[in-house]
Amino acid sequence: NLSKGQCEKGWKSLGLKCYYFSSFKLTWTQSRDYCVAKGGHLVIITSQTEQDFVVSKIGETHWIGLNDLETEGQWMWVNNQALKETGITFWYSAPEGPNEPDNWKEEDPSGENCAALGDGNGNMHKWFDASCRSIKKCICEKRLDQCSGTTRMSAPDPITELVEALRRALIPAPAAASTAVTFASAASSASPPVIASPVAIPAPFSGSAGDCNGFLLQCSLVLELICTLTIGQRWLS
Repeated sequence: NLSKGQCEKGWKSLGLKCYYFSSFKLTWTQSRDYCVAKGGHLVIITSQTEQDFVVSKIGETHWIGLNDLETEGQWMWVNNQALKETGITFWYSAPEGPNEPDNWKEEDPSGENCAALGDGNGNMHKWFDASCRSIKKCICEKRLDQCSGTTRMSAPDPITELVEALRRALIPAPAAASTAVTFASAASSASPPVIASPVAIPAPFSGSAGDCNGFLLQCSLVLELICTLTIGQRWLS
């Protein structure tokens, strides 16, 4: 029950994320859609810890959320982040080549444009490119604190707490209910804050579905601190 800070039945937890390992096989596209239907997405692996965790749960090849369907050689995660931006990969590297991804076309003339964890030879610790039309099990992922209204955790959200701390530190309390403090331009001399005409102080970060689906869920899987600070900047601007 997510309302108690736990993953749903059938999902495995790691930190603030939940993972689902399918028991049946689908194509990569079908797997992508299946994960979305379950309220998440194909897994996005951005750390050694996460890689080790999912590897420990599988015994055969599973689809992950990585592909170069749009442009050959430009691997992208399902959240539209380029693989090269994450700074971490786990492609298989053979002692005597070829290395992965190799875009092998003997099985599928269109090439190998989707990534899987593990191969048919029992190597479950590395990524391999494969034909997106082949069928494999898949790994779905979603945040434990998914912004879905009825499934939010009741425990304090660290992102909300940090944003609120930033607001308290950077926005002094208003002199009266009808006034608010603004800051002088960085180009001006260091003068005390100026009491301006009435403006609304941003309401506390609510973690609404709009904020979550529009920004947080798209990037917090990669750089949670940067996302947090960016959300704070949005509320303070």
